[in-house]
Amino acid sequence: MCAGLHWNIILYADGITPGDAFSPDNNRKAWLWYASFLEMGQKLSNEEAWITVAIARTRLPALLCQLAVATALQAHTRRLQPLTMRRRARAHPPPQCHYALRTKYLAKLPGGVSRKTRDLLRDMFLGSKGLADSGVALPIGANGETLVVRMRLCTILGDEDALNLMFFIKGASGACPCGTLCSVLNKQRPQDLADGVVSAASLDDNLVDISCSDLSRCGLRSNKDVWALCDDLATCPKQELEESQHATGLKFHPETLMFDIALRPYVLPASHTHGDAMHIFLSNGIFNSDAMLLFKWMKASLLNNRNDRSPLSSVRRFYADEGWTSAIPNPLAGISETRENHSDHLLKCSASEGLTVYPVLRAFVVSVYGAQAGEPQVRAFLLLCRILDEISMLIKGSILRRACIQRERLQPLLACSACIKRERLQPLLDCSAV
Repeated sequence: MCAGLHWNIILYADGITPGDAFSPDNNRKAWLWYASFLEMGQKLSNEEAWITVAIARTRLPALLCQLAVATALQAHTRRLQPLTMRRRARAHPPPQCHYALRTKYLAKLPGGVSRKTRDLLRDMFLGSKGLADSGVALPIGANGETLVVRMRLCTILGDEDALNLMFFIKGASGACPCGTLCSVLNKQRPQDLADGVVSAASLDDNLVDISCSDLSRCGLRSNKDVWALCDDLATCPKQELEESQHATGLKFHPETLMFDIALRPYVLPASHTHGDAMHIFLSNGIFNSDAMLLFKWMKASLLNNRNDRSPLSSVRRFYADEGWTSAIPNPLAGISETRENHSDHLLKCSASEGLTVYPVLRAFVVSVYGAQAGEPQVRAFLLLCRILDEISMLIKGSILRRACIQRERLQPLLACSACIKRERLQPLLDCSAV
């Protein structure tokens, strides 16, 4: 047996609803956990590089529940019946049981997704055959020789909902939406402003909200900071628990991931949390909202004289007039008239469609305002397109050394764009993306 290597595990989770996208059947909804290795490099962009390690149904289909309940009732009845009654029952079967029980499995399970994530990681790292300590013996060569590979967790990846559920944090419903990452506050709601409620950030210079672009002021949390908050919640008096959860952004349940003491050497909440950049920017994300904000502003301020029926119709005509061609079928699918009719505050396009269409949108904006535009709305959108350039480069061929966008490359763009956007109250900085 040869001395081994160390591999770094990436754990990713997401909820899926199988079936027709236009007619989803939530009875079939499930949560899936996938794993891969950082050492896969650029191959992480291939579906085949990811292993499905766990599946949990959100709810059990009514038909399965009906069969389970009917079978259980019939078995229980048989145990209570004398032999003569059982023979009579076979001759004259009772009417079928139509009682259907819908079980929201994960919703009713204490701790939900976080508990199942904890159970999965306990199976991976605890015990005599833990991946980090004992490792896995892989056969190499034809002589029966083996190589021990030890594995450690390096990243827990997901969109906002997945990270909130896996780490059991409050997200946007708490005062600190970033949970395991930093202590920035939510922005003040319009209704609070109308009611004259003063935000905490305006009363204390040491507190900042999510529009702050200076990471040194965001109160970045270390792993020890998060664990200390968890320990405080675990010993918090019951009457104070709700307020403490709201203030810290964390939720308490003894059977969830961050409250498992045995897993703390293997799961580092602040170090391992990474947001899915494709969701943050392109899947109902910053690009989708900014594109609609920009083109609605352009429609109101500039494009009315062009007699365009919709904000994006000028872009579609621009593409046709320039005579552009693309190897991608239907490259304007993301800004088609049908999509635009279903878009209000968000441009309804997928992440891949967004990556295909943003160069066209940028070319149109530059043709109208120039590459050195002074308008803050235009400058912010062009900076956002530079961030999408970085994402495209990562996808198309540069070596991916981390499972997230590199902070040192994007931080200047994020900071500059966030400063421009602050006047419009449209925060761009998401600390999980950097």
